[in-house]
Amino acid sequence: MQRAGYPATVSQRVDFGEKSPSNDGTPTNDATGTGSSLSGHPRASKDGPANNDGSRSPVSRLQFLKLCDALLLAQAAVIESASCPTFAGELTARPDYRLSAVRTIMDVPGWQAPATVPHPALDSAQASTTTATTGAAQAITLSAAVEKYIAAKDPELAEGSKRNVYVNVRQFAEAITETRGRDVTLAELDRDMIREYGRLMAAQPANPKSREYAGKRLHALAALDLPAEKRLSAKTLNTKFNMVRSLLNWLELEYGIIAKPLNAAFVIPKAQGKARPSRRPFTTEELQRLFNPRSYLAATGQSPAYFWTPLIALFTGMRIEEIAQLLVTDIRLDEGVWCIDVNEAGDGKHVKTEAGVRLVPIHPFLIDGLGFLRFVEEQKAAGHHRLFPDLKREKRGNVGGPITTWFTRYRRKLGIGGTDGEEESSVVFHCFRYTVINHLETQARANLRLIQKVVGHRLKAGDIGIPERCSGKHPTATLRDEVIAVLPWVPLPSF
Repeated sequence: MQRAGYPATVSQRVDFGEKSPSNDGTPTNDATGTGSSLSGHPRASKDGPANNDGSRSPVSRLQFLKLCDALLLAQAAVIESASCPTFAGELTARPDYRLSAVRTIMDVPGWQAPATVPHPALDSAQASTTTATTGAAQAITLSAAVEKYIAAKDPELAEGSKRNVYVNVRQFAEAITETRGRDVTLAELDRDMIREYGRLMAAQPANPKSREYAGKRLHALAALDLPAEKRLSAKTLNTKFNMVRSLLNWLELEYGIIAKPLNAAFVIPKAQGKARPSRRPFTTEELQRLFNPRSYLAATGQSPAYFWTPLIALFTGMRIEEIAQLLVTDIRLDEGVWCIDVNEAGDGKHVKTEAGVRLVPIHPFLIDGLGFLRFVEEQKAAGHHRLFPDLKREKRGNVGGPITTWFTRYRRKLGIGGTDGEEESSVVFHCFRYTVINHLETQARANLRLIQKVVGHRLKAGDIGIPERCSGKHPTATLRDEVIAVLPWVPLPSF
């Protein structure tokens, strides 16, 4: 006897048949208890348990075990059903059990069924909620539910996170649909589907946008049976799975599916993908080669964005996308200090985290040595809204892609970070940020809180013991003088 979904192990014990082993290993003569004894149990002697009047009833050891089994199973079922509003108070023996304690007890001569105790009826509100939830999960398809999730989450997610989240939850629905040959309903989702999705994702290429994979769907890509080092890394899989877990948790609240067992079915292969090279700061020698006037001017002449973005990154620690999407109006004075205003205002701009919205003082060398403010005025006079108008926004929403491509070619040509055949490099454009932060923390010994304010890192609990919301705005001149101005890259070669 078991409610659906409850493990049957309690009542699936070995059936001893007509003979039950005695205390010393000798089988009893029959099922009536002759010769049977339960050592240590005061009411299970060879004469059977005592009645109220002192007489003995012929109950065998096997029957006693089955009675205990029935009580344990009943107790487990009651505990489970207590949290289920649809439980009607009926326990049904399952015919596939090798041993049915209920049926054995019912077959004992003289057994009578107890009076039925009615189960408390659900109140109208509970019944309505349960019916609506169950019906909704059966009525809505997975792909439709994913779109509902996206619409609900859109106001909550940071702009920088939306694209990644939406792509991955839609891919989840696509994978289930492609595997099962149809768009399943939420009520049909089970752990097997989650496992199938996980295996499918683990077989995907690390660079699915490569030309060689163009036009291939998920199962076709998995059928290529790529070696582990060319598949998605464990880190990428974990990111994908976490996004789907968040989706399933939301579906539980909205449609009543049970998310926990589904979420537990995600498994990441132990040897998945090649270990990514550890990123590191640029060395002083590499910086000198990168910014050698002859090679740098020759490589950046086709676009002001190519010239300015690496230099801004080196003197501020800003992310590539934060620089590439700047507007002319984002370069402004604050408390008498020229700053770059990193924000999400206008033209589809987005910042990676909430802490990323900040004011970054401009290094004096960019202003006095390279004429950055003069460049800004020229862009404004030309009627440009964006600081780097030649950088076009891609379908994925980013504008920094051309800079990444150009810089990769440039550093490879100089022999920095690898050659044309490299799959991963220990130094990329983002390493300008590592270079700045590493120097400020380990060499300049700048104040940690000031560094975090400038580079847009969120203050972690315990860093200084003061909640971030209470720290207030630091004077802009302090951020310039104690963080930005201590960067040692000057003198760089004069351009």
